[in-house]
Amino acid sequence: MSDECDKTGPPWGDLAVEQYFITNWDHSSAETPDQQRKRLVAEFLDLKLIPAECQSVHILFVNSSTPDLPRI
Repeated sequence: MSDECDKTGPPWGDLAVEQYFITNWDHSSAETPDQQRKRLVAEFLDLKLIPAECQSVHILFVNSSTPDLPRI
């Protein structure tokens, strides 16, 4: 990955969810853009296409100050 990509992120359409949007966006939909975005994100997540290595990323963002059972 180049330094430029590190600063700006990947180009639009590189991420799987963006590809799903491009393929499934309905320009004639009666939904508002916000409603359509929310629906498409939910549909994408239901497909369970997120790679396993990305599913564990949430571990990096756990707030260490949140008490666990031994601390309570």
